[in-house]
Amino acid sequence: MKPIGFVMSITLMLSVLIIACGPSPEDIYQEGKTYQKNKEYDKALDCYNRAKEQGYDSAYSALAVMYFNGFGVEKNYDKAFEYAKTANEKGAGGNYILGRLYYEGKGVEKNYSKALEYFKKIEDRISNASYFIGRMYYYGEGVDKNNKTAFDYFTKANEKGVPGALYYLGLNHYYGEGVEKNYKTAFDYFKKADEKEVQRASFYLGWMYYYGQGIEQNYNKALDFFKKADKYEIKSAPYYIGIAYFYGKGTDKNYGTAFDYFQKAYKNGIDDAAYYIGAMYYFGDGTTQNYGNAAKYLKIAADKGDEYAKYFLGKMYLNGNGVLVNKYQAAQYFNEAANAGHQWAQIELVRCYYNGDGVAQNKEKGYALLQQYANNGNQEAIDLLKEINSMDQQKVAETVQEPSFWDKHGDAIIDGAIEIGGSILEAVFLRKIK
Repeated sequence: MKPIGFVMSITLMLSVLIIACGPSPEDIYQEGKTYQKNKEYDKALDCYNRAKEQGYDSAYSALAVMYFNGFGVEKNYDKAFEYAKTANEKGAGGNYILGRLYYEGKGVEKNYSKALEYFKKIEDRISNASYFIGRMYYYGEGVDKNNKTAFDYFTKANEKGVPGALYYLGLNHYYGEGVEKNYKTAFDYFKKADEKEVQRASFYLGWMYYYGQGIEQNYNKALDFFKKADKYEIKSAPYYIGIAYFYGKGTDKNYGTAFDYFQKAYKNGIDDAAYYIGAMYYFGDGTTQNYGNAAKYLKIAADKGDEYAKYFLGKMYLNGNGVLVNKYQAAQYFNEAANAGHQWAQIELVRCYYNGDGVAQNKEKGYALLQQYANNGNQEAIDLLKEINSMDQQKVAETVQEPSFWDKHGDAIIDGAIEIGGSILEAVFLRKIK
């Protein structure tokens, strides 16, 4: 019988021999890369862990990528940062993941300066690094905003095949940032970006088809792209889909559908939708008439400076629709809207001064405002001024007390708009989308 020590020695020697004859840490690592390329992430993760345990430094960088993207494992930005930092300290990469984590503030406190530092180390080797550097110059993140430098980096990233760069090159050409404005070139870049499924590009394609910028105007295609953008959850998209259904551009008119999309847009934080929702509640088109809800949404729009919302709120406070009668508040809204150039509100403000509604009665001031508005091209003010000038003082004093005298001029404004828009409701919105 052989001694136990001899058996153990032989066993140890065999183990060492087996290890020596087995795949090297680099082979295991490369096997992991192959599995990752084939999207067999569980197997790739196992290989990277084995390579790491055998002291292969590049495995740390690979594991950082796996945890950052959630490949074969639940996303964990803390672990991604830990592995990327270790890889970087060992001189085995990790720069790109560190750049991303510092840029996005995931797994570590956001720090644009550090992000830029890591991206610049690898800009010539990692295509996405050029893309993110471009973004940082475009938005002025960690550096002074510089559109020309951003354009150069996006061009570099595009040459390396980064899809997102197409979108930003589209923006550069659309707005003339860092390069001469050119809608046709912008459209071409957005189209290529959309074909690469860069989500934000679909909204700009819808916009450019709607307004005929760089491409022949086509409302049907505009609506298609806005709907595509909505599927991508681009926040502004529902607003323009609402516009399309409201006016029947690229589709049949449907106030109910328009109202639904305006509500969705408002929930997305698109404040312009509040005015549409409020006015549709006011008229009861696309939804049940509800002056209380109309006042709620019109106030939101008015607080954002919408002069049409202020006009309607003035009417509501003057007549007590959905709110208590408050002629002072009515006059304030008319005054704000009139100062913003709202012609209907200008006529109402003149009325307030002639009749003392919400302000001290002052016919001289009312007449002076009427002259001012007429001189500025308000056609109804011109007609109203002519009519008042054709009367004697007694007749003026009697006539201005009659609501019908003022209403006919307000109705004339609306009637003129109806000839263009097709309905009172649409006339209200003409200034929104031209």
